[in-house]
Amino acid sequence: MKPEGFEISAFEKLANSKLVRKIYPMIDEITVTLFEPTGSFYLLIKIYLNTSDISEENMYKKGFDPHFLVDFHLSKLFRYLGLNWKTTPVKFIVYDSEGYEITSG
Repeated sequence: MKPEGFEISAFEKLANSKLVRKIYPMIDEITVTLFEPTGSFYLLIKIYLNTSDISEENMYKKGFDPHFLVDFHLSKLFRYLGLNWKTTPVKFIVYDSEGYEITSG
C-alpha cells in the first residue's frame, strides 16, 4: 500500500526525533519523499550529516551505519503509522555537510 502524504510527513518527523539523533549524533536532518516512476513507487530517504569528515570508507569506523539506521531503526517507526515496511520499497542517499553524496542503498 502506497503511503499517503500525511504518513510520509509523520514518518519524517519521527525520523528527525531526538531518539534517532541520540544514536547517530552525526545526523543533521532526514527528509522523506515519495517517488512514483512509471507505475511503481518507493520512498527516498535522504540523510544529511552535520560533518564532512565521514566518507564511505570510514563511516562504519566513525559509528555511522546507514543500512542499520534505515533497516533497523527507521523500519520500527513504520508500525506507528500503520505502514508495512516489508511491502514499501525504500531507498536512501547519505550526504555530508557540504552536500556531497557519500553512499546510497
